[in-house]
Amino acid sequence: MECFNCILLAAGFSRRFGGNKLLTPVRGKPLWRHTFDLLLSLQEQRQDIRLFVVSQYEEILYPAAQLGAGTVWNHTPERGISCSMQMGAQAAAKTAPVGSWLVFFVADQPGLSVNSIEGLFDCLKQTGKRLGALSSAGEPGNPVAFGTEFLPELMELSGDRGGKRVLLRHLNEAALVEVPAPELHDIDTRGGSTDVPFQRT
Repeated sequence: MECFNCILLAAGFSRRFGGNKLLTPVRGKPLWRHTFDLLLSLQEQRQDIRLFVVSQYEEILYPAAQLGAGTVWNHTPERGISCSMQMGAQAAAKTAPVGSWLVFFVADQPGLSVNSIEGLFDCLKQTGKRLGALSSAGEPGNPVAFGTEFLPELMELSGDRGGKRVLLRHLNEAALVEVPAPELHDIDTRGGSTDVPFQRT
């Protein structure tokens, strides 16, 4: 049975944030755990979810593995987000059933909801489309999904060029699922405290 290989990208340096934002508390838990916990709960409810985490941080990889996720150590994070994507995609594709998707999530979107993720997954299954993303006002954001047949194109990416580059190349073939804009906001800079007040730049 085809499945959704959910790959959480959590290897960044957070240079604009001024510290490791992924480990910074937001609403009572480390930032990375918001998306991870959503995916973990989905995996418990559905039979078509496989969960992977790519990171350079032991503080992320160890608890993720303890909770049953496949983990990939990114030993060259300086190569940019494309490297994390490729490592995660290769790990997932090794055992992915035919017809599956590679779905990339970033670890700094605490507003993302289970309903939106399921909406994307259900849309892909119902339409048979092999590409898709959540979007706001027609602008695609994260997460973004690719059929496993797009792995060769993903492997051609370099530096901080993420999967959106491939998605835009095939946008007319993609399913875009509209969600409220706050769900797609990612945390780039630190606000006045380490709990909630952040701003997007």
